[in-house]
Amino acid sequence: PFNAKQDVVDHFINKRSPFNSQRSATYAGMVKHFDDAIAILYDALEEVGIIDDTIIVFTSDNGGNMYDVLGEIHPTSNFPLRSGKATQYDGGSRVPTFIIWPGLTQSNTLSNQPIQSADFYPTLLSGLNAEMPKGHIVDGEDIRPILRGDTLSPRPIFTYYPTMARVPDWLPPSATVLYDGWKLIKTFFYGDKEEHRYALYNVASDVEEARNLANERPDK
Repeated sequence: PFNAKQDVVDHFINKRSPFNSQRSATYAGMVKHFDDAIAILYDALEEVGIIDDTIIVFTSDNGGNMYDVLGEIHPTSNFPLRSGKATQYDGGSRVPTFIIWPGLTQSNTLSNQPIQSADFYPTLLSGLNAEMPKGHIVDGEDIRPILRGDTLSPRPIFTYYPTMARVPDWLPPSATVLYDGWKLIKTFFYGDKEEHRYALYNVASDVEEARNLANERPDK
């Protein structure tokens, strides 16, 4: 549901610009309510004296929903990324994340290295000296070097999305691999002929995923 307290909505109505794609006062109000709730939680950690013993991971499961309509506008925008929630384009899968890890992370630092949610499991286990279950298959990687300010060697990151989401940028069930600035989307059994289709983007230079290079770069 899209809703927020009316006084908060009114506050943002007076701030929005008709020239900005991010101008839903309702959605802005929802974000403020969420921010306020996070602040209450953070203050509580400080109050009971465990903030230095607490690892905080703040992330999202998908990009913003920019398909529904609130009044006459969409709830949000993922510009300049293409599309949004329920797609394999970066607008649906590339999300901000911040991590506060006392004794490990440094404040006011930024990394553009791609990670995935599957990385949190081995990272937290290793960081807490917890033993990994024997024979346990883990798709993620320990990303503590990134949190220290170092880098990881380039690695493929896979996203499997076997869902027929009914959104304007709908794709059939598909899989994506992101590797070294390139992104390949493979859609399964597409159309009447039920053939696989491929879309290849150099997301390092084409952040909007506007130019499909699948035919031009078969080597990739």
